Amino acid sequence: MLRRIVLTSGDVNGIGPEIGIKTISEKLNGGNFKVIFVIPRNVFEKYYNEIKASFPYKYEKDISDDSNIVSIVDIPDVPMNIGLPTSESGKASYQSILTALSILKENPENSLLITAPISKTAFELAG
Repeated sequence: MLRRIVLTSGDVNGIGPEIGIKTISEKLNGGNFKVIFVIPRNVFEKYYNEIKASFPYKYEKDISDDSNIVSIVDIPDVPMNIGLPTSESGKASYQSILTALSILKENPENSLLITAPISKTAFELAG
């Protein structure tokens, strides 16, 4: 099994999603490992298109071992309000972390986690 690199979305109203997509584009695309990005679909598509990223990806629930395709594990869509921490963005970033941790448990010896920036304010608002 390939080494897995799992990225979280961070706060969807902050810089986290952009950092994640740029990191995949510039540093992680095409390596000898499996890249998995946990992010709401609506957020991923907004930034992927805005940045004009070009890495191949596929929405997957069952993660494949194809290192040429970035697996997008989509969590529920969230309303975006860029620059403003909200309870919804806090819940989404928390869900991204929980989902990433469950993926890591499948193969903990051969995986690593990269967390994008979160908003403590959004976490507090989420409860």
